Amino acid sequence: MEVEENIVNEKTDTVQTSLSVKPPVISPDIPVLKECCEKSDSHREVDFVPCYMLGSESRPGFDSRVDKFKSEMENLFDIASRVQPTRVVPRDEKRQAMLDCGLVNKRQRKATSGEPLPEAMCTEAEVKAEPEDNLYEPGTSRSLPPPSSCLTNLDRGLVSSRAAFRTLASSAAETEGDCASHTTLWRRRKEERAEVAEDIRRAFNPTVPLTVHWDGIKLPPLDGKLVDGKEVVERLPIVLSGPGGVDQLLSAGVLADGTGEAQATAVADQIAAWGCTERVTAACTDTTSSNTGSHKGAFVMLEKKLEKTLIYIACRHHQLEIIPKNVFEKCVEESSSPDIGSLCRGFKKNWDTMDHSLYLPATKDPKCCKVLAKFDVEHILNFAKEALKKPLSRNDYKYLLELTIIFLGEVPPTQPNGVRFQPPMALSSARFMGRIIYALQIHMFALTGQYKLNAKLLEKVRAFNLFHVLVYLEPWYSATEAISAPRTDLLLIQKIARYSAVNKKLAQVALNAFKNHLWYLSAHCVPFALFDDNVSVEEKSAMVANFKKTGARGRTPMRYPVGPDVGPSEILEFRLSQFCSQDSMLFFFSLDTIFLEKCPKEWSQDKGCNENVRLLRDVQVVNDTAERGVALVKTFTGQLTKDEKDFQNLLLVQKKVKSQEQGNAMSVGYFVQKSEDD
Repeated sequence: MEVEENIVNEKTDTVQTSLSVKPPVISPDIPVLKECCEKSDSHREVDFVPCYMLGSESRPGFDSRVDKFKSEMENLFDIASRVQPTRVVPRDEKRQAMLDCGLVNKRQRKATSGEPLPEAMCTEAEVKAEPEDNLYEPGTSRSLPPPSSCLTNLDRGLVSSRAAFRTLASSAAETEGDCASHTTLWRRRKEERAEVAEDIRRAFNPTVPLTVHWDGIKLPPLDGKLVDGKEVVERLPIVLSGPGGVDQLLSAGVLADGTGEAQATAVADQIAAWGCTERVTAACTDTTSSNTGSHKGAFVMLEKKLEKTLIYIACRHHQLEIIPKNVFEKCVEESSSPDIGSLCRGFKKNWDTMDHSLYLPATKDPKCCKVLAKFDVEHILNFAKEALKKPLSRNDYKYLLELTIIFLGEVPPTQPNGVRFQPPMALSSARFMGRIIYALQIHMFALTGQYKLNAKLLEKVRAFNLFHVLVYLEPWYSATEAISAPRTDLLLIQKIARYSAVNKKLAQVALNAFKNHLWYLSAHCVPFALFDDNVSVEEKSAMVANFKKTGARGRTPMRYPVGPDVGPSEILEFRLSQFCSQDSMLFFFSLDTIFLEKCPKEWSQDKGCNENVRLLRDVQVVNDTAERGVALVKTFTGQLTKDEKDFQNLLLVQKKVKSQEQGNAMSVGYFVQKSEDD
């Protein structure tokens, strides 16, 4: 019996020893775990008796202990029963508590080392001392997305939300901070585009006459899927321009097709949506048949939809580029390929094998000297040098001026260290200036034998270069000036007619190409010349007198028609006044016309006339703004969004960014500032 009692005592001691293990210390700051441990401790207080020591279920107290155990069993694992009625602890708060523990330890280490502490660090007690209003409620990530300027610049750099997240996450890891997820960035960027685009639409309220521009382009759909079985869709960037720097992209929507009807519908809808129907007085486009057709052209259809007569302003770059294109193809080399021909292709291929210091200008070519002697070469040189001092929109415009100066035997002022040739440019036929640039270089290097060219082809290149340097250069670089456009076109066609004495075949080709594009000698556009200081007083008086002359029957032609029987001699007799009629009064729209009753000598003192000059000087007679819209659409298509509405908002914001960049407004705030009332 003693042995059995000892065994029982040893087992009892073992059980009691195992139950006497102290529970782990639980931080009072974690109420959920503390509650769990308190409930577990309460069960340890129940009298524990091994089953082999219990004789029978009828022993005193057995039933009461069983009932107590069953009643407490229901709440044994309900560890959140006490805190549930108050609130659920957010995951972010748990994460902050863990972060605070790390910051406290780091604070202690830095305090012992004597290093200054970051202002962002705080103790756990300081975190608890924050007012209740500052506590974050359960929801999405508490980390804030980058500011609006940063989001706009991410779009500017074509940075995707995932790439931006990786960059921001790595930066946050270095500072032991947190950053928004890529979905939060994507959502916030979309919201920001919509907000800024709406601000742009609301703020646009011009009070000056406006010109609408558009230009089509074919691009893949945003989602990359086929549309009606087609891999590309027709988009139409639409822009409004006007005096005072007005340059606003309206949209770049998808058209059902590229017909004039579809284009006119899209343009009219956008003008109405922006509330500018009354302000639009002119339209500027390229001179394709889809725009200029007399019956189904976009311009004619737009007038019908707006129920008003507009002034058609043909893009002067498209108007003037017809001359070098036709002359090169018919007098130098025909080309049916997409590039500008095998002559230029061969020169580009052999460029690296040539000595670029061995060249001869036209002044060293005896055949060129005979032609140069008949023209004022000094005037052309001075014009090219002055043009180099002005800001140019493209580098090839600048390079053409430099080549012209080199071709005429001098060193460009932009090359103080000596003549330097640039590598050959792209061969695309769309870059019409490339024909002239290639021809000038080919001529100068062919004279020294650096580029092999037979005598017949060299003669063609020589004639091409002389014509464009002596006749074409000055009108081309004056193309952006609206007020001088009628006089410039009249002088150009008369120069071409006179050039028949030098090269009859070439002059006839140029004349046939240009006389069908006298858009600025139409009755609607010729009044620009009234404000041109280079037009004589007598000519202006004759123009005003002809405003009383009966105009054309029916609709006024958009260009002055020159019949095939009109030769160079008749063209030399043209005068600006003969293009004026009663239809010319449409030109003035909301402009002041009282000054017309005075003598042209007194116009410079008239306030109304001076105000007209200020407004007309800023009229854009080239379609470059629409072409910049095309480039913008090409840049962002398929890059940051597949949603059409979001894509339109993106274009509006980035157009604003680019306008600020071009205006030397480089700043972080590339977005519309909101007022305090908003």
